[in-house]
Amino acid sequence: MTTDSPLANAFVAAPDNWTRGGSAVKAVVAHMAEGGGTVSWLTRNDGNSSHYVVEYSGRIVQMVAESRAAGSMNPNTTRTNDDPPFTFEGESVRYGATALHAAGIASDPNRYAIAIEVEGFALLGPNPAQRASLRALVNDIRRRRGPLPVLGHRDQQGYKACPGHRFPWADYGGHAVKRAYVAAPTPPPSAGDTVKSFSVPEVRTLAKIANLAWLYGDSSLSADPGNVQLSPSRELVLVGTFSAAVSIVAYEPAAGDTGATSRAMFVRAADVTATRPVSAAAPVDTSPFNQADIDAAVAKALAVAARDERERIAAAIATRIRTI
Repeated sequence: MTTDSPLANAFVAAPDNWTRGGSAVKAVVAHMAEGGGTVSWLTRNDGNSSHYVVEYSGRIVQMVAESRAAGSMNPNTTRTNDDPPFTFEGESVRYGATALHAAGIASDPNRYAIAIEVEGFALLGPNPAQRASLRALVNDIRRRRGPLPVLGHRDQQGYKACPGHRFPWADYGGHAVKRAYVAAPTPPPSAGDTVKSFSVPEVRTLAKIANLAWLYGDSSLSADPGNVQLSPSRELVLVGTFSAAVSIVAYEPAAGDTGATSRAMFVRAADVTATRPVSAAAPVDTSPFNQADIDAAVAKALAVAARDERERIAAAIATRIRTI
């Protein structure tokens, strides 16, 4: 069978699927599979199925035609309450019945949903390759079916952590928010070997580049093995503005590197979230901690502990001398 989405690499049929009974698709529902080997698992005839699976590699496999319903949720245990809100990557999220009902789903959500299973665990969320494939797949579904919200399994069933608190809802315009297809921007024409003049900052300026944004080797922003995807967000020296849609930054493989390793690369202007003169204070970073943040905090704590121990010993010696 052919796939509904051109992004799917293969179609592997899941035996469990049913007619939608004339019901229109009202939402995309995301799941974390709590493990791998998901395509093989869903070929069993046990009532569980999903329209798409996004494997660890980012590969997309379709298993149920979008015209039919998949068995990704138990329609007999629809929840009636909401979770407390939480925040991830600046996005406020509240799982529960309110989100489900806002999408116009009151019963048997399988009839109204396109389900996507993601290999992995709710505790961790999708990896970068899966995140890119998910974002593209949801956008393609919206291209063909119109504006749709993206829900989580937990919106329908409160006993499931799925898809967890590390799911990138901001990639889809927010949790349970109806959004339309976003067309890919038309890249500016390549100048070939000719480099035209461009505006440059009067003072040395840093540009903050969004997490998972791509840096390109040429102004056409075309795919190339030499392109670099940043993770996490970083500040890079702003070399100049190539056009209204494209900026030029000095890329360094390691943050804070002062060696002669910088090279000019192109970035979508929309991925530059903030700029500041080098002399200005850096904005407070409210993004989730990464390993470097954790290592720095541990080192600081150890240094404070060592200082406190030295002061304790010095005080004890001083007290002993006074009593001799």
